[in-house]
Amino acid sequence: MENLKDKLKNLGVSLIGNRVTALGIGMSLGSIGYLLTPDSESHLTQGICSLSYTLGTILCFETFFGSRTAYFYNFTKKHIANKGRIDERFVERVLNPKECGRLYGYCEQQGVYLALRDAGMKEDFKFVKERSRNIIPNF
Repeated sequence: MENLKDKLKNLGVSLIGNRVTALGIGMSLGSIGYLLTPDSESHLTQGICSLSYTLGTILCFETFFGSRTAYFYNFTKKHIANKGRIDERFVERVLNPKECGRLYGYCEQQGVYLALRDAGMKEDFKFVKERSRNIIPNF
């Protein structure tokens, strides 16, 4: 059973480590917060906030609130613990190029990136990025 520290780490990887999910949460919460202020009585402001809230919610649901990022983060950590490195077969398994488009596959790739960063193997991520068609930057 996971301890509290591992659960909090996974939550952080899901909600903040996945930058698309973090953007969606920020857009949704920011627009709600702004609508609650007295200055938000303009119809234009309300429209923009409604659009921001909707787009933020879509981003969160589209990324499953970062759950795939947390899954591949843990998957990569276990792989590194067992093998000590990542290889071509691992990359092909994680980033199935037949299914990944220019915008899809980011969650998996971000999970791998975060695990490599935590393991001190950030330079090995170039190997992963070269084989991915995804254009969203990882940081």
